[in-house]
Parts: sequence; structure tokens; C-alpha cells
Amino acid sequence: MIRTVGPDIYIRCQITNVKRDPKCDNTASWEEKLVFFDKVRAVGKELCEQKEYSNAKNLYSRCISLFKNMPKKQNESLNDEQRIRRDEILNILCLNSAHCLL
Repeated sequence: MIRTVGPDIYIRCQITNVKRDPKCDNTASWEEKLVFFDKVRAVGKELCEQKEYSNAKNLYSRCISLFKNMPKKQNESLNDEQRIRRDEILNILCLNSAHCLL
């Protein structure tokens, strides 16, 4: 984006970070995925407050796929407590996504 300051002077602006679009790699550790989940919930809540349900649903969908399609090795290494937490997270995300659809 370029803005005009004067007849001969321009300022170049570049977006380096978008707060409402957190990212997480599928191969991230369990702890990183939990941090990502917390970010998604916070951003999703803000988006719903602003009535941007479509954006919130897309964000929740990305997070659902991250926890649902975990690499086999990582999924097998989860202990019972982590498996229960994963199921709770998926339930929360699916409910939030359904709320956005309504």
C-alpha cells in the first residue's frame, strides 16, 4: 500500500502481522497446538462480537483440522489425559463452529 504525502514524497507501508489470522504448523508440538487453540478462541470470540461469523468459522475449521488430523506418531504419543483434552478441544471447536453457522 502506498500513500501520498506530498506531490513528490510517498510512504510505503507493508503489513507484517495480522492478529486475526494466527498460524500453526501441523507438525507443531502438543504445547504449541494448545497455545494456538487459546489464540483461536480469543480471536474467534472477537470475530463473533464483530459479527464476522464466516471468518470465525474458517478459523475454527483450521484449528479443528489441526487437532483432528494430527500426525500418527504424535497422536500415538499422547497420554490418556492429553487424549481427553484433545477430545474436549474438538468438542469446543465444533460447538463454536456450529454457533457461527447459526
